[in-house]
Amino acid sequence: MKNEWFLDVLTDLKSFAEANDLCAVAAKLDEVQMTALAELLGADEARASGSQVSYETAGSGTIH
Repeated sequence: MKNEWFLDVLTDLKSFAEANDLCAVAAKLDEVQMTALAELLGADEARASGSQVSYETAGSGTIH
């Protein structure tokens, strides 16, 4: 996977959140890790097959 470093950063952030009793942040980072993994794997598969990948996000630029 080309961008595995990104997952490592998320893991570090989650570890920091857990170590500092930021439970809600740690839980959200867990969700973000799963989403990032799915998207990165999808992008890798698309590159392997020669397809292009585009992701649309609802409310881009907003925090919920």
